[in-house]
Amino acid sequence: MSTLRIETPLPTAPPRPTFERHAWETALLTSGIGHDDRALGMVLAHLADERGEMPAGGPQRAGRLANLTRLKCQRIREGLVSLENRHFLTRPDQREWMADPQKNVKVRPITLTMPLPSGTRRPHISAVPE
Repeated sequence: MSTLRIETPLPTAPPRPTFERHAWETALLTSGIGHDDRALGMVLAHLADERGEMPAGGPQRAGRLANLTRLKCQRIREGLVSLENRHFLTRPDQREWMADPQKNVKVRPITLTMPLPSGTRRPHISAVPE
């Protein structure tokens, strides 16, 4: 008698959500942040891929962003920190990025993220149950 063998598919990683540029831009425009940061955010949204990502060494160099926004490089750097602090984007920690000898590119990758509604906070990594 033969045994029926049923193949079980291997588990796969859940699909990454597609970046919704229009929703992200709407959140940015209605957030009340300053004009410079808003302009920078709009340029980042147009440079990001369909997942809202820009790779390490990608088009998000301060000089290029300064040319596109007509802002000074220092203001671009401040704007990136501001957008990161307001949870509109994430980047690897700068000290860790620069300390890693495998990283031969100074420009860190950027992922555009949707900020949480006002009054809610992201849980700290140590507070997330395993």
